[in-house]
Amino acid sequence: MLALAGLRMGCQIRFLSPEPSGSMDGLGEPIVGDWQDPDVLARFADGCDVVTVESEWAPLEGLQGIVSDDRLWPPPETLRLVRDKGLQKRTLAAAGLPTPAFRCCATIDEALDAAGHFGYPALLKRYRGSYDGYGNATVRHPDELRAAWPRLAEDDGLLVEAW
Repeated sequence: MLALAGLRMGCQIRFLSPEPSGSMDGLGEPIVGDWQDPDVLARFADGCDVVTVESEWAPLEGLQGIVSDDRLWPPPETLRLVRDKGLQKRTLAAAGLPTPAFRCCATIDEALDAAGHFGYPALLKRYRGSYDGYGNATVRHPDELRAAWPRLAEDDGLLVEAW
């Protein structure tokens, strides 16, 4: 989607993907390679005015030192903030931006308390690795929360959001 918008603005697009992807076909120059490899990253970024990511999980940090910071968008620090859903919500709330009611819960008892406080249904989100329907669950009853906890909670718990 990002490439389509860029093409409409007259941009030339280059893609880096760890494996061939039909979504790149016909939209620009595809480069297939290990996006953790500094040599692959350098080849990819060579000649690019701006380097960006379509997913917060792409390793943009690997480009630091290869590409000047003013050519990386969003900055790697922004990606660090949005990759962790708890850190993301706390940062947005601290900045005074609207967010759903949420709690960062370290234990299942804290999560049950938060969902009970917000009311069911409630949304559970893994802190890291949740994206577009992955790593989250809508729970409509405490028993569903108990069942989802082992699948979603990490060592530091998970995020509970009001529906």
